[in-house]
Amino acid sequence: MFLELILGGISGFLLGIITGLTPGLHINLASAIIVSAAAPFIHLQPFYFSALLVSAMISHNMFDFIPSVFLGAPDEAEAMSVLPAHQLLLLGRGVEAVYYSAVGAVVGALLMIIISIPFWFFLPIAYGLSQGFIGFVLILLPFAMILREQKGKRFFALALILLSACLGFATFSIGLKDPLLPLLSGLFGISVLLGNFSVSAKIPPQLLDLPKIELKGLSIVSSVGSIIGSLLNLFPGVGPSQASILTISATNVKKKELVIASVSAVSTGSVFGSIIALSALGKARNAPLVHLQNLISVSSDLIAALMLLGIIVLAIGSLTVVFLAPFFMRIIAKFDYRTLTAAILALTLSLVLWRTWLIGILILSIGTCLGIAAHKAEVGKHHLMACLLIPTASYFLF
Repeated sequence: MFLELILGGISGFLLGIITGLTPGLHINLASAIIVSAAAPFIHLQPFYFSALLVSAMISHNMFDFIPSVFLGAPDEAEAMSVLPAHQLLLLGRGVEAVYYSAVGAVVGALLMIIISIPFWFFLPIAYGLSQGFIGFVLILLPFAMILREQKGKRFFALALILLSACLGFATFSIGLKDPLLPLLSGLFGISVLLGNFSVSAKIPPQLLDLPKIELKGLSIVSSVGSIIGSLLNLFPGVGPSQASILTISATNVKKKELVIASVSAVSTGSVFGSIIALSALGKARNAPLVHLQNLISVSSDLIAALMLLGIIVLAIGSLTVVFLAPFFMRIIAKFDYRTLTAAILALTLSLVLWRTWLIGILILSIGTCLGIAAHKAEVGKHHLMACLLIPTASYFLF
C-alpha cells in the first residue's frame, strides 16, 4: 500500500503539472481519460490510482494559475483572480501574482489540516441541517449577487443569469459525456482568450525578484477563503467564484495581491474540504473523487493517508510553482502573444470537438457569446455560474 501511494503520488503530481499548464485541459477531463484508458488495470492497483487522482487534483490546482496569469485562460476556480493578476502582469509583476497564489494556497491548506478533525465532525451535522433549504440557497445566490452590481447594470446581470441558466439546463439535458467542458470553456475560457487579440502582442518586461509578502493580511484573507471554500461541499453547484466573492466581501479586501491569495485559498480549501467530505458524508463533490469512490472502499485510514499525501504534494508543488513561473514567463515572452492565443483556442476547440462533437461546439459558441457580453458590459462573470447553480437548485426543489 505504502509503495503504491508513493508511486501514485509522483505520477499524479506530474500529471497535475501537465493539466495545470495546459489551458483548456481540466483535471476532470484528464481523470476521465486516465480511468478509461487504464480500465483493465485500475482495480488491480486501487491505492496507486487513488493516490494518482488526489495528487493530480492538488497539483493541478497549484499550477493552473500560471496560464491564468500569462495566457488569460482560467479555470472557473481562478476566474475571480484573473483581472487582478492581469493588472499585475501589465505592471511587470506577473511572477509576483503567481507567488501570492502559491502562498495563499499553502496557508489555506494548512488551516484545513489544522481543523480537519473538528471539520469532519461538523460536516454531517451541518449537511443534515442544510438539506431543507439547499435548493433555495442555490437559486437565491445568483440573484443576490446582482446587488453587487451598479444599479444601471443590474438588469443586464439578470439577463445573463437567466440566459446562462437556460444554457445550463439545455446542456445537461442532452446527455453529453463531458458537459462541463464546452459549457465552462465557452463562458470562462474562450471568451477571455478572444479578448487577448485586442491587447498588446508582447508581455511587458517582468520583475523576477521575490516580493515581500504581507503575511498578516494574507493569512487572514486566506484563512477566511479556505473555510468558505471548504463549506462549498454543503452546497453542490456552488463554485469557487461565488465563494471568492463571499470571501472578498467578508474581508473587504481591496489589494490585488490579497485578492489573488484569497481566491487561491478558496480553491485549495475546496479541494481539501472535498476529501474530508468524501469520508464524513460519503459524497464525492468533484470528478476525480467520484472515480476514486467507484474504485475503492473509502476508509478513515485511506483518507488520512491521502490527506498526508496531499500536504506533501502541495509543499513540493508550491516550491515548483515558484521555480517554474519565471521560466514559463521567459518562454512566453519569446512568442507572439496572439499566436499563442490562437494555438490555445485551437487546442480547446479540438478537445471540445473530440469529447462532445458538434453539439459541444454549439454550446461552446453560445457560452462564448455570453462571456463576451459580460466582458463588454463590464458585468461580473460570476453571474454566468447560474448555468450550474439554477439547474442544481431545480434538482432539490422539484
